[in-house]
Amino acid sequence: MGFVIENNPVWTENWYAREHFAVRIYRVFEVRITDVELCKTLLAVSQQYSDQNFGMLALNDSQNGAKVANTILTLPLDMVKETHLALSLEKR
Repeated sequence: MGFVIENNPVWTENWYAREHFAVRIYRVFEVRITDVELCKTLLAVSQQYSDQNFGMLALNDSQNGAKVANTILTLPLDMVKETHLALSLEKR
């Protein structure tokens, strides 16, 4: 497991952090899914929504009483590796 911390602080409307800049922190788990159809389904659903769409869904849920917002970002492993390796060593 690892962590990725977004390096783009923005003002938040979160009740507990009002009037403060906030960043997202992601926990990254290595998961190997061997069911090919499940992989295709996860990837297809993930590609239907942009980050902004997921944000709006979470906001709508919270305004309707939801306490937690969860989603899965599904990417092909090769794409993640290429993007990570393209970063300078200082930014990894």
